[in-house]
Amino acid sequence: MTTEEKKFTWVTILSIAYVVWWGYSNPIRLHQKVQVGGVTVAVPFGWVVSRNDRPLLYEATTLRRAFVPGWAWSTATIFLKAKPGPYTMESARGEKTRSADRYQNPAWYSNARTFELGGGKYPSPCAGATMMKGPHARILSCFVVGTPLQFQFMSPRPVDGDAARILASLE
Repeated sequence: MTTEEKKFTWVTILSIAYVVWWGYSNPIRLHQKVQVGGVTVAVPFGWVVSRNDRPLLYEATTLRRAFVPGWAWSTATIFLKAKPGPYTMESARGEKTRSADRYQNPAWYSNARTFELGGGKYPSPCAGATMMKGPHARILSCFVVGTPLQFQFMSPRPVDGDAARILASLE
């Protein structure tokens, strides 16, 4: 076996080992759905459901973009609201206003904004900003009218597209 053949063999073995490791650590499934608070959320291709291995004081489900070297991380955490019952348009807009007020702190956030996403079955008032400390991530809080769900999106790149796609998939 020549040196070139040995090099090719090792590259092939390492590539296969990496793909197996990546597939094991990022269990991507096609057409995966998660049930949260009586609402079905479609998990986009390339995203996985993360387990929260520590006990929480609130119920939350986290979706994260599968790890791919060179791609930005991205998460979507789904919280159930503390008070029973779904958000009304009035209560969701009130939560959006409270989040927007919190994002007005210039020591922690910049580029605060509010808007509504409504591409699917449920309208969602949202407030977002760029974090100035920590991961310098873009953060977006959306309150889904007609459900008890709040979505918190975070990534170092813009999250509006991911938010619109995930919120439009709610059933």
